[in-house]
Amino acid sequence: MRLALPALLAIALLPLFAGCVNQDDIKADLNDLKSQTYSLSADVASMKAEMAKQKQDSAGRDSTIQSIRDSQANLLDQINSTQKEVRGIRGRFDEEQKLLSEQSGSSVGLSQRLDKIKREQEGLVARLANAESAIALLQKKAAATPVQDYEEATNLFNQGKYDEARSAFKAFIGKYRSDPLAGNAQFWIGETYFKQKDYDSAILAYENVIKKYPSGAKMPAALLKQGMAFQLIKDKRAAAAVFKQLVKKYPDTEEAAAAKTKLREMKVK
Repeated sequence: MRLALPALLAIALLPLFAGCVNQDDIKADLNDLKSQTYSLSADVASMKAEMAKQKQDSAGRDSTIQSIRDSQANLLDQINSTQKEVRGIRGRFDEEQKLLSEQSGSSVGLSQRLDKIKREQEGLVARLANAESAIALLQKKAAATPVQDYEEATNLFNQGKYDEARSAFKAFIGKYRSDPLAGNAQFWIGETYFKQKDYDSAILAYENVIKKYPSGAKMPAALLKQGMAFQLIKDKRAAAAVFKQLVKKYPDTEEAAAAKTKLREMKVK
């Protein structure tokens, strides 16, 4: 991608603003702009081919979510539109070249038209730069590993963005259903509800950890937090039952020690 093109265009058209210019100067500028526009057209075609290949590659990966494919399709539409505009500018260059060869005398009007084309060209370059950035972001997302996606969701949680974190953890489970971190992600979904004091939803989320990921690393933590959530909704009986289950199944864990403390505080044996 030739992102220095606007600067080259500006340099190329400087003579047009220096006062009276002759037709030879304008003709040289026109040829220069035309050449640069053909280069821009090649860039558009290259980006279009890259996006098409990326879309084809991602179609066969189960881990590539639908939103990425939709974004790729939208970007291809934008690039197709830009490609059409570039073809239009190239056609206008041909018209201006013909007019230049036929006319004589003042060249002010032609200079103004070339200046307008230059501005349009710069706008296209900016749009392609944005498209290029979007493509790079999509490539990063498509190539993301489970650990990267998990860490991104965890960072949202640590920033206190609980709704966004919950969506990210749910997306993680949908994308990496059989990954060892899926149980952890389900636990953190419960934590987002707990932080927002939606204890009923937290209890259900922790229950999913207990039922779906019984051998997961977050099982003791899920039991402890579920018991605490029952406490907070004043369900002492359910809380005690969960704490006892934790102590029985994971007696040597820190969570079990915390559960014993909770049971003593509740005066439950």
